[in-house]
Amino acid sequence: MSTNYDTSYERNHQKRVHEELRNAGVSWLGLYKFTSRYVPRVIGLKEHIKAVVFGRQKEAEGFFGVIGGGLVATNARIIYIDHRPGYTTMDEISYGVVSGMNMAQAGPYASLTLYTKIGNYHLSFAKPDCVRRFAAYIDMRRLSEAEHYNLPSDSNFRQPHQVRP
Repeated sequence: MSTNYDTSYERNHQKRVHEELRNAGVSWLGLYKFTSRYVPRVIGLKEHIKAVVFGRQKEAEGFFGVIGGGLVATNARIIYIDHRPGYTTMDEISYGVVSGMNMAQAGPYASLTLYTKIGNYHLSFAKPDCVRRFAAYIDMRRLSEAEHYNLPSDSNFRQPHQVRP
């Protein structure tokens, strides 16, 4: 049985998530994609979206082998989502398993590869601003975890001697 409180609460949650998606750089048209409309279902109550990249990835060879997907960085985790009618794939990735990233830009589009210990996630034809924002947030999280665990930073390593001409 659904009450008005539940419906109103769900509506407020969906509105908050959509506002966070817009603040992360998703266009108003991007909010109508299948994947972005599914995001409120997987975001928790105390979870907030910090960065997001929607793009395409190659699933199989051929013309119809390209599918859409998204990487959503929240304050708690990274979520890979591929949602289509009748089919949903979702991977939850903790910041501790992220090994690195690769970004590239060609013309008006960018691509991002997120390297993790459990697999790699590649998205192409993404908005360059979203890719930069996503990469900056992931770097910030990785650096803060390194400081939390007192891992050595690059400044503690000896630099090789410079050869003077």
